[in-house]
Formats: sequence, structure tokens, C-alpha cells
Amino acid sequence: MKVSFSSTKKNDGTSENNVKLPYASAKRAFPKIRWILILMLVASPFIMMLGKIVLDWVFVTSPGTIWMEKKTINSIEAGTVEKVFYHRGDMASPDTVMFRVKRKNPENRMEQIAFLEAERDAANMGIETGNSSPEISSRNISNEIQLANESVAYYEQARGNTKWLMDQGAATKAEMDLAENKLREAKASLGALTSSSVPNTIKSSAPAVNSARIAQVEQNITSLKKMTEGLFDIKSGQGGKVHSIFVSDGQSFAAGEPLAVVLNTQQVHIVTYVDPNDFKKIRIGTTATVKILGTGRKIKGVVEQPPVVADHVPSGISEKFYPVTMRGVQIFLKVMDPLQEEETIEGLPVVVEW
Repeated sequence: MKVSFSSTKKNDGTSENNVKLPYASAKRAFPKIRWILILMLVASPFIMMLGKIVLDWVFVTSPGTIWMEKKTINSIEAGTVEKVFYHRGDMASPDTVMFRVKRKNPENRMEQIAFLEAERDAANMGIETGNSSPEISSRNISNEIQLANESVAYYEQARGNTKWLMDQGAATKAEMDLAENKLREAKASLGALTSSSVPNTIKSSAPAVNSARIAQVEQNITSLKKMTEGLFDIKSGQGGKVHSIFVSDGQSFAAGEPLAVVLNTQQVHIVTYVDPNDFKKIRIGTTATVKILGTGRKIKGVVEQPPVVADHVPSGISEKFYPVTMRGVQIFLKVMDPLQEEETIEGLPVVVEW
């Protein structure tokens, strides 16, 4: 038997034995490519996840955050805020006025000034303690000694407040030296008055004590009058980004109370958490590339101190698809490139590529 096929039937893929095949179009080349593309699209998230896992296994990366040193702005005197010049998020230049404050004067400060002015005027007129009656002389010297004791106590408190502020980074060494000098001068005045109160030495020591005392009294009067001025300014110090403001216009505060917190944007660090298995690759001086999430910019960082603690990786700072349960070695890196203003955010997540 001889069988033959017509070319029309052989080339027609949509029918077989004159029967229409509705699924026959799937046999064509183009529908196959379309199905392959659909499968790739559906499987792409899984492919990306597998690729990410492979890259994390091949290349050493670690999550981290931006960290900046915080400086607390304090006042060594009590007062009431007249005006706040900066708000949260503002960039403060170095040594710019952040607060204008109305000074709160102690009740006895004007009395101290009046006593000192009376003593100065008496000394300038040549009235010596030894020329007065014993009762008046004793009373005057007692008043002066009491006033000198109050001055010593005041300057001791001022020195203590200044030292505390310097330990917190809110006062300078020059301010501490000034407070020390004022305390020494007050103690010297007290010593001079105490020695001149001895009856046998009043006459012999009066001229020397008077000249030294007049100079000391003038300095004390100037200092106390400066402290009674209505307004004074509190400056930003080294400057930076304002992190917090704790007071508002019209609010009163005590001496040493924190008024604001400023971030030092010139000294930026990265806190990162390195897998213990990768820690052996990192040493002091090791450089790394820091990728800032959000902007996508990459900057350089260097390890500047040995690690001292291992801790759990904070949630929300890792880019990995799978959870990180192992404790990480905490590493501090110093940022070598300056940050842009929009990147100076405390706690902003980053990825460190080693």
C-alpha cells in the first residue's frame, strides 16, 4: 500500500486529520519563549535571594549604624531663657549663640557688692582699721572676714560647677583656669584679712594689706557686677547638628542643667557588628567601604581601636534575607570622608564591605 502526504497537511500545525487543535499554538517557538520568560519572572525573587546568600558567603559584609559624639550644652548659672536661636536638626556653626538667657541673681549678691564698694572707698580715703575704735574696728574686720568667707564659698562652688561641666565637655580649660584663679584670689583676700585682724600686727601690716586688698576688692567688684548683668549668651562650642533642645523661650533652669545636645559632625564613626568567623580578617588600621543606605553613597572607613565587646545585632539594620542570630563583634570605624548634611543622622543604617 502506498501512502502519501500533501504539503498542506504536513505544514499545518493547527489541525490533525482535519480536526482543529486549539492547543497547537503552544508548539510554536514564540509561545515557548513566552512561557520561559513567565517562569523566570516568577522565579526571580528566589534567584535573587540565592544570589544574595552566595554573595554574603563569598564577600565579607557586616551591618552597622552611624554614630556621632554628643556634646551637652550646659550653663554654670541659673537663669530664664529669653530666646532660643536653634531648633532640632539645625546645623550650628562653632562658637555661635544658641541661647540668650536672663541671669537669676542670688539675693545677697547686691549686698556683697555694696560691702566691697564700702571697703574700697574707705581704703581709698586712707581710713585704716587701726585708727578706729576697737569696737568699730573689730566689727568692720568681722564683716569683711564674713564677706570674704562667702566669696570663697561662692568661688568654690563655681569651680566645682565648672569642673563638672568640663568633664561633660561643656566647659573649656580656660574657663576652668579662670575659676581656679578666682578661688585663689578669694582665699588670698581671706588670709590677708585674717592676719590683719590680730591686734599686735594691725598697724605694721595695714599699708601692705590695704594696697593688696584694694586691688583684690576692685577685681571682685568687677566680677560680681558682670554677674549681675541682665542677659548673657550660651554658645555652641565646637558646633555641629542640633540633636535635642530641652528648654523653650521663657523657661527657667538651674545651674548645670542640660539645655541642648549637639552632634559633632566633624568626628563621625561607624558601629558595625562583624561575624565572629570573619573577625580574624580585621585588624587596627584595616580599611573598609561603607555603603550608606538611602543615598547609596560609598565612603571609606578605617578601624581605629581594638574591639572590646560582642553583642546581638540590633534588629532592623541588616540587609540580609535570612535572620542573623549569632552575636557580632562590635567594631568602631572612623569615617575618612565627610558626610553630606542629609546623611548626618544618628543611627542611620549602613553596610560595611571588608
